[in-house]
Amino acid sequence: MFFEQKDCPNCDTLHAKVLADAGTRAVVKQAENVQLDMWSDTPVITPAGKRTTARQWAKELDVKYAPSIVLFSEAGEEVIRTEAFFKVFHTQGVFAYVLTGGYETEPSFQRFLAEHADVIREQGRDVDIWRFADETPGERE
Repeated sequence: MFFEQKDCPNCDTLHAKVLADAGTRAVVKQAENVQLDMWSDTPVITPAGKRTTARQWAKELDVKYAPSIVLFSEAGEEVIRTEAFFKVFHTQGVFAYVLTGGYETEPSFQRFLAEHADVIREQGRDVDIWRFADETPGERE
């Protein structure tokens, strides 16, 4: 669930510099995704099956930052959320944590992420935690 708002520079950056990355899009597409304006009265049905509005649900979830990404288990329970500005690696990692079921065996996201990074390195790929979509590994703006 993507909770965003109008006139949000960090939301714009999320879309232009993180979600624009092909690898990130591939991971995100593996989940059901909905983008909501956290201040709107758009009707929604939560993963737990409750009827509410985007505004009320954001309030119930105590979403305070835009953009926030909140990921749920298949049972409709919140697993993890982002409430900070993340780049490509961490955004992919948050989705991998839920999609692989990593949260079921590793309660620490940071430990999961360290192991996930090791797997990426074993595949011969670079792990650059600072990279945006429009940068090659190791390049900075």
